[in-house]
Amino acid sequence: MPALKAGIDALPMDYDALLQRHSPLQADLMGRVSLNLHADSRHAHLSSEQLLALDHSDPAVVERLFDAARYHTLSATGVNPPNLQGIWGATMTPPWAGDYTTNGNLPTAVAHFLQASTPELMLPLFDKLESLMDHFRTNARVLFRCRGIHIPSHICLHGYDNQFDATWPMTFWTAGAAWYAMFYYDYYLHTLDRDFLVRRALPFMLEAAAFYEDFLVVGDDGRYVFCPSYSPENHPGNSPSQACINATMDIMAAKGLLRDLVAAGRELSLDEEWTAHWQAMLDRMPPYQVNDEGELREWMWADLSDNHQHRHASHLLGLFYQHDPEIVADSVLREGCRRVINRRMDYRRSHADGGVMAFGVTQLAFAATALGEADMSLDLLTYAADNYWNNNLMTTHDTHAIFNADMSGGYPAIVFRMLAYSEKGLISLLPACPWSEGSVSGMTLRGGVRVERMEWDTDAIALTLSSPIDQTLRIELRGQPVATINLRAGEPWQGRLAPAPR
Repeated sequence: MPALKAGIDALPMDYDALLQRHSPLQADLMGRVSLNLHADSRHAHLSSEQLLALDHSDPAVVERLFDAARYHTLSATGVNPPNLQGIWGATMTPPWAGDYTTNGNLPTAVAHFLQASTPELMLPLFDKLESLMDHFRTNARVLFRCRGIHIPSHICLHGYDNQFDATWPMTFWTAGAAWYAMFYYDYYLHTLDRDFLVRRALPFMLEAAAFYEDFLVVGDDGRYVFCPSYSPENHPGNSPSQACINATMDIMAAKGLLRDLVAAGRELSLDEEWTAHWQAMLDRMPPYQVNDEGELREWMWADLSDNHQHRHASHLLGLFYQHDPEIVADSVLREGCRRVINRRMDYRRSHADGGVMAFGVTQLAFAATALGEADMSLDLLTYAADNYWNNNLMTTHDTHAIFNADMSGGYPAIVFRMLAYSEKGLISLLPACPWSEGSVSGMTLRGGVRVERMEWDTDAIALTLSSPIDQTLRIELRGQPVATINLRAGEPWQGRLAPAPR
């Protein structure tokens, strides 16, 4: 601490001088993406207080919060990823010790970095995780007698899982390593950094999968059983115990990991037996189900009923990043997810405090964009601005209380997902876009595709794309297939696309 204080005391007490130190780096990071929703020019010079007095769905508000949120998280990312309070705690006793809460806050804080063309901001997350791998291995071995790694719900100076008590049995949350493996593989999909895939992503993914090889048991129906299991931080409607069986989140995370391992094996031309092993495990995963109300079940176990009186929506994980194909292909499951969003928001709107926690709204919004629900997505984006932003343009954990960085990562991620979704060989443009006109520049998509510029109105979309490799892409616009295009490495592709008449 004396060395830290001495370093701070040595800084010049001059705002302009301090700003000059940061401007080159931060201007580069901030300038990689720009969003223009054709806001009223009269709003451009409003103060924060004046701006937030407007309807929070106003394009001027969205543009300002989009930039402010990105600035928060890039400022709080350096040697480490952004923790709960970023770099602005100003106390030795911040809420929740200012640590890294891995079952929602941390994934939300970093959620937009890849699409914002700032992949280097993901590296501190991977560095942090890899610095604690021996602790994660100890967790798996000592707590579960498994190989591989087990990431606890909180990490900071250590990665040991000591997050257990009778009410909050967080040790039983086993989705952590699989969830963070998604970020590793997604980094590869956005950057096409093959060396990263081989040297960092694949080893992490394999250790996450090794845990499941030992942890999972086969039930009477031939499907894997997840026990113990945990859906943060909820309990079934017919049981007070959060310690459960077959939490949907745990199943979704494991499925995502196994799909990525199969894809990585094919990408790297690994032995067919290697990919067949992970595919066989994937085939034994429990299928998703809806309850009697047609809602996606939070626990895939017949004896457990759903409980919507809760702030988390962890069982929608399969729609947060790459969309779970099992859900995409089934209209009943898609409708079940939509109903979950509505029920969770009914709970929030019935509470004066908005149902408290911010990142749960982000989770719901991610799922709404995945379902192509433009009006619902805007409603959730507006709800987030209404409840989790202060006049200083900092975001909060509770409704206008407890500064937290997770919504700062989540808000721009929602906007990005409203504007584009991508997979290998597919780009879906404006899948949940409520704005009749606008433009975005610099956005990065999976496959290493860069949206140099996208400008749209009610009739069509003008598009300039670039790619580091030759590839063929299927293009969708507002959910409709509109074109198949061929990109050539280093050669911008330009075109104007319009949806087919209905």
